[in-house]
Amino acid sequence: MPSTFTQSHAPSKNQNSIISIKSFKGDKDEKNRIHYAFLFLVFGTKAIASTYTGFKPLKKGDWSKYTIISEDGKKTTLTYIYGGKEKVNGKTINIVEFSGRYGKNMAGIIQLWLDEKDQPVKTIMKTPDGQLICFAGGSTMGPQVQENPHTKTPEKFKPTRPKIHFGTYKTPTGKKVPVAIFKTETGETWVSSNVPFGIVKQVENGRVTMYLKDFGTGRKTKIPLDEAKSCQPFNFPGFPGMMPQNIPTIPQY
Repeated sequence: MPSTFTQSHAPSKNQNSIISIKSFKGDKDEKNRIHYAFLFLVFGTKAIASTYTGFKPLKKGDWSKYTIISEDGKKTTLTYIYGGKEKVNGKTINIVEFSGRYGKNMAGIIQLWLDEKDQPVKTIMKTPDGQLICFAGGSTMGPQVQENPHTKTPEKFKPTRPKIHFGTYKTPTGKKVPVAIFKTETGETWVSSNVPFGIVKQVENGRVTMYLKDFGTGRKTKIPLDEAKSCQPFNFPGFPGMMPQNIPTIPQY
């Protein structure tokens, strides 16, 4: 019996027509796929880029939870909460509070009062036993992160800056957010207009040092404003043979 693979007779005219139509259709499908891929690369990237408009305007109760990773690999979980905008002695402040465990013996709550330029003017710490300790300005106590919380878009993360890359980040809880990726001197910072405080991930010298775990709305700060107001910053006295460490009070707050 002759094999169908070795048939040597020429195909009929109809068969030629069918082959030609299939070939043409295949070419058209391939062209369409290339066309759609090109459109996605051009307009899809622009669509992702257009979603970054700077940091999200904050509303009272907005929060973000982060994991901070130290150089020795130890992890700390911090939750940032926006406590809103307040007037204190005629000055406008933004309240940002974060809580977590910073080591074996360092756990509690830290509240920052930020001025209109996002500079800290007062730090209020609440220890696990409920005591309040206050400092003028910022404090080096607590966890160290590359980026302090921002209530507005810093200049270095403006959407008009050149050479921004874009992508998508998925939190451990399954939320997907579009991100803008900015190069830094030692790595890169991922930010998003969808996330309170903007920061999504930080990479330094090839190592992830901070990443977003979750975010949402509707949380309350744990240090009441009246208690924070009544807590007065103090000065450290100088000791003989030691450099005095004076932290000035700030009566305007």
